[in-house]
Amino acid sequence: AYGKTRQLCKVNAMEVTGGRLYLGGSFTRVGGSPRNYLGSVDLATSAVNSWAPTADAQVKGMVLSPDTSRLYLAGDFTTLNGGSHQYVGALNTTTGTLLSGFTAGNTTSYGRQPTWDVVYDPVNNRVCDAGDGYQGGVACLDANTGRTVWSATADGGVQAIEYWKGQIWVGGHFTVDLGINGTGRGKIANLDAATGRLLDFNATINSSLGVWALKAVDSRMFVGGDFTKINNKTANRMAAVNDGTVLTAPTAPTALVATGGDAQ
Repeated sequence: AYGKTRQLCKVNAMEVTGGRLYLGGSFTRVGGSPRNYLGSVDLATSAVNSWAPTADAQVKGMVLSPDTSRLYLAGDFTTLNGGSHQYVGALNTTTGTLLSGFTAGNTTSYGRQPTWDVVYDPVNNRVCDAGDGYQGGVACLDANTGRTVWSATADGGVQAIEYWKGQIWVGGHFTVDLGINGTGRGKIANLDAATGRLLDFNATINSSLGVWALKAVDSRMFVGGDFTKINNKTANRMAAVNDGTVLTAPTAPTALVATGGDAQ
């Protein structure tokens, strides 16, 4: 993917379904074909597909609906396919047309703010966004209409978001001074997905820019960022959370003994 200034053109988000790789970023061409911040290529051949919706600014995050018919977007854009859709939008994965009836409401408690990422809540049928900026935050929107169901404030940008076990986890550079909803949560927090109520997880992270990536895999939440310590224990830019407890790598076993068997 590239554009007039190659150094500034990049892919920020990817999703895969139906033999296609969907791309979102700050590019204006894909494989020689004009594409405005969105595009798709064939997984088998890498040929550029005809799927060509347009945005007026970069796309930062993507997530598919459970049935893969819809692709939800987060970013700096204010229009999609020429229509007013600020910072969160939804497209048909086959045609690239806008999801009928979906218009995103406020993306934070402060109003409409640019967004870093989106995640799908399959239990409540909502799409939740990570709101950027000094007055950042998180909001969960009805996946069919875009209506804001609940939102929470942050005193800094929310840069990462993930759904896990009925919870919405957020990461960013918000501080313990005000944190989420005015409480002492710095860089990472979890909220009840249904109501937005702040939950009990509370960890100390030693960086200014905080958490940039969250990914739930089975029973763990993996956390990535520019930190080197969590709860005063060494965690060089990556750690895992298991049921609310921060995990660090175990020490290597010692005094191991191998017993001969069948020579395999």
